[in-house]
Amino acid sequence: MLAKLIKLDLRFAYKQFLAMAALLLLVGIFGPIMNISVLKFGLPLIFTITFSVIPVLSIWLVVQHFQRNLFGHEGYLMFSLPVSAGQLLFSKIITTVLWFNLMLFSALALVILLLRPEVSLRVVMADLLTWEAIQTGLRVLLLINVNVLPLILAIFMGIALGTVAVRNKKLGSFWGNVIAIVGIALFIWCCIKLSAWTYLDLTSEAQLFISITVAASQWLNIATSAVFCTLFFGVTTYIMRHRLNLG
Repeated sequence: MLAKLIKLDLRFAYKQFLAMAALLLLVGIFGPIMNISVLKFGLPLIFTITFSVIPVLSIWLVVQHFQRNLFGHEGYLMFSLPVSAGQLLFSKIITTVLWFNLMLFSALALVILLLRPEVSLRVVMADLLTWEAIQTGLRVLLLINVNVLPLILAIFMGIALGTVAVRNKKLGSFWGNVIAIVGIALFIWCCIKLSAWTYLDLTSEAQLFISITVAASQWLNIATSAVFCTLFFGVTTYIMRHRLNLG
């Protein structure tokens, strides 16, 4: 049944996600022809748009679906299915991660394609397809997902908490947003306080400890993320099972 749920969730906005991915690839393909240069517009600006705006937009679409599908008018149908609250939430998490990574790869493809006039695409692909580069890429991808997942679950938890026994929907939404922000801030604070983000420091001083410190901080980051994901998942599923208040 979980597979059917995932298939159902993947269909909710597949046209929007595929359209965004196709648009990024088309811009990357025809950008150099239209004299759109990465160096001209600035690499930081391109990276900001592709790796910040696009993923945030993807998460926003998923969050809207989560709220409407489980706590809006569609909730009466979803909660009548012979599945547990945990399965309903887990399906949302899996589809969120899939769409998020699709857009992440599309953004990366955009940057690579836009770099064609400045750097040979053959050279770039040769560098990216080495075993060391693949390992590094997979590790970076894992760490990105590890740090994004608690933020998504905190938002899901905030939406769920915002529906609990609050007759004033605007007030409930306000407190839900506050709780989600507090959860995200707490996760970030713990990562900083526990030095789980040491590997993000690229200064010359940090590079002196690149062997042990980076590996230890990455594992600590994963452990911190796992704790917060478990907490947010547990609170959200508890509300879905025992304190459900559909809008």
